[in-house]
Amino acid sequence: MPKLKKSKIIMILAMAFIMILLLFPIKLTYKDGGTTTYNAVLYKVIVWNILDQNEPGGYRRGSEIHLFPNNFHDLKYYEEITFPNQERDQEDESEHKNNSDEEGSIPFKIA
Repeated sequence: MPKLKKSKIIMILAMAFIMILLLFPIKLTYKDGGTTTYNAVLYKVIVWNILDQNEPGGYRRGSEIHLFPNNFHDLKYYEEITFPNQERDQEDESEHKNNSDEEGSIPFKIA
């Protein structure tokens, strides 16, 4: 077997091994009711199972797939996009109003 042909075979095997590593997922389970994520370099699969008393059955359920390069965000980012929570926004607004009604408080935002 010529040396060039042997090095070509080794190169192809090395590339195949690298591709397998990029596709191999790592499983993480969160303590929010059992949400599971499968993270790989090229993709992320999220299987939602979040405790929520307002939902029928007591859980928010669903699944989604995110491909490279949009698969590196934190789980909170995906949760806010998938399950927008209007109650949280209303609580923040009422908190801001309560703080601004106090004497001597000046509402401002830090840039």
